[in-house]
Amino acid sequence: MRKLEQSVAVVTGAATGIGRALATRLADEGASLCLADINKEALEVVAQGLRAKGCDVSAYAVDVADRQQVEDLCRNVVEQFGRADLLINNAGVALCGDVEEVSLSDIQWLMGINFWGMVYGVKYFLPILKQQQQAYIVNLSSVFGMIAPPGEAAYSASKFACYSHRDCKVQQTRCGDQPKEARTGSRNARVPCSHFTRARRRSHRGRGAARRDSHSHRARCISDRSVSTSIARTLLADNGATA
Repeated sequence: MRKLEQSVAVVTGAATGIGRALATRLADEGASLCLADINKEALEVVAQGLRAKGCDVSAYAVDVADRQQVEDLCRNVVEQFGRADLLINNAGVALCGDVEEVSLSDIQWLMGINFWGMVYGVKYFLPILKQQQQAYIVNLSSVFGMIAPPGEAAYSASKFACYSHRDCKVQQTRCGDQPKEARTGSRNARVPCSHFTRARRRSHRGRGAARRDSHSHRARCISDRSVSTSIARTLLADNGATA
């Protein structure tokens, strides 16, 4: 038996990049998948590829910054699978610029996805996850959630907020609350901010950014594989297996 058989995993930002790599790895381990992304066409390509491998997959076009859409996603997962064992809040974006030049609407857009998208996911899925004997929440973050370099005020603020939210939940877990939570922390290497241009920022909300050259493409592929392997190793080790 594969180690995650009979488990249901929810992955946001699953159409590209780290999310797609995670979906593939989880499918290989036997999990049923609920995949979400704002890019419906790219998401369906991923879903069809995994179905061809025998994986039970549902795919939903979701903007994680929209509270109602995340609530609907949770309800759809319960209706289709009856449970959820793993939530991976992967959807995220980046935005560069100093405090003076970045507009308030840009900051609201970024916080809506990076922070509120995570909050909505945890809020709506936590009651479902707590019904399981063993369940997990994985919030992908960044080293910029621990340091704040120039030109990264909005992005760093969103990631600092995610870390603080996560730390509060960890304290609850230590007091006996379920589920457990795994995190990737600074292992989530991100594409250089120059690859998230203002012209594209509203057309892409996953972690597979537009690539301008083969070097950035290679860097992204390495990052996708390493992060997905790291998460899989943590989850499988906790289940008495090796990744």
